[in-house]
Amino acid sequence: MNTWKKLLSMLLVLAMLLVGPMMTGLSRAVAEGDTTEDPAPSKGRVLETEDLDPADFHINLVGQGDREFTPIEPEEIDPEKIVRVSIFLEGKSTIDEGFSTKDIAHNTRAMNYRRALELQQATMQTKIEGAIGHELDVIWNLTLLVNAISVDIPYKDIEVIQAMPGVKSVELENFYYAQEATAEPNTANTSEYMTGATNAWAAGYTGAGSKVAILDTGIDKDHISFNEDAFLHAIEEVEEGGKEIELMEQIDDETLAQLNSKKKRASLTAAETYISAKIPYAFNYADYNLNVAHQDQASNHGSHVAGIAAANRYIKVGDEYKDAAQEVYAVGMAPDAQLIVMDVFQASGGTYDSMYFAAIEDAIILGCDAANLSLGSANPGFTYSNSYQDVLNRLASDSDINMVVAISAGNVGAQTDNQLTDLYIEDVSLHTG
Repeated sequence: MNTWKKLLSMLLVLAMLLVGPMMTGLSRAVAEGDTTEDPAPSKGRVLETEDLDPADFHINLVGQGDREFTPIEPEEIDPEKIVRVSIFLEGKSTIDEGFSTKDIAHNTRAMNYRRALELQQATMQTKIEGAIGHELDVIWNLTLLVNAISVDIPYKDIEVIQAMPGVKSVELENFYYAQEATAEPNTANTSEYMTGATNAWAAGYTGAGSKVAILDTGIDKDHISFNEDAFLHAIEEVEEGGKEIELMEQIDDETLAQLNSKKKRASLTAAETYISAKIPYAFNYADYNLNVAHQDQASNHGSHVAGIAAANRYIKVGDEYKDAAQEVYAVGMAPDAQLIVMDVFQASGGTYDSMYFAAIEDAIILGCDAANLSLGSANPGFTYSNSYQDVLNRLASDSDINMVVAISAGNVGAQTDNQLTDLYIEDVSLHTG
């Protein structure tokens, strides 16, 4: 299982780096099946590498040589302006307390610890409300990866809250805009050569039995590339080859009770979150509902990303199942994986730190093997330094966390579109995308 996770991680990260605008830019859904070109048949081939000395290109590291950057001055904010902040509290998160993420939803001690943190947060909320003289507009209570309350408050309240005993820090949440863009789907003749996916498939690693969480703008659940029958046909083929595959089904009530989605929407049922065997869980973390169908988004970027990760290797045509690479030129890097869809972009087209962190926590509860966040930056190597970033770094490096998190940081369009050409490993966090 660990071998497959590492392989899946490499394929997902390479796909994000090399295929289309994989950040907050939005693009069309995966295969439309109407291309007029007849590309050559898909064939796996061995990747060849050549050792090069970066110094030969005379490109400096970020901050060196002629590459000068002007620091962004802090914005002067109206004291009465409502801002979204995360209030980080003293006391370790559940993961920091040392609990393993493996099957954590059924770890009684871990879930009891989460509940204790929730009680601590409720007590702290009452104290804060007394100090600022009004109720808190609470968005999320995060307890798994961080011990934090996400709230909307007047900017002037930050100083008061920050000074309170029990408060570690109060941080403005970053807001990520969704930008519109386009891309031509042709993964069968592009991505697989870049990542060596066909070699992984030939070795039997197709993603079968794995779950990939897509934190994006939702998904076109009726798209031909995510058809349930075609997916189950592929799984049956894998099992006939001698492998026993355990698929995620509708979640049990015990797992549902631990999800941030359930805590935000008390009436939520397990049946409502289940779409199909291909998409066994879906929820809108931005608008707190079940609409994950792009109906209020600028384009179908979530489907684009989900397709690169796990578009089916078969499509259903009538009563037949045909090879997706040959028919529509689109197949995912892990085509037999299940998709966990987490819409984190608001109808207005943006997302905050706490929105996608609530989804990441739920992805861990659901036992996802990998999670993809399309949150990019035009100049790789530069990011906000805050508590959420620290946790993302840990997710990328901590072997005790049983989920690979891939982020398209520094991947806005093609690298050649950027004014800067970043060559060195120090210039961009390549281990997260």
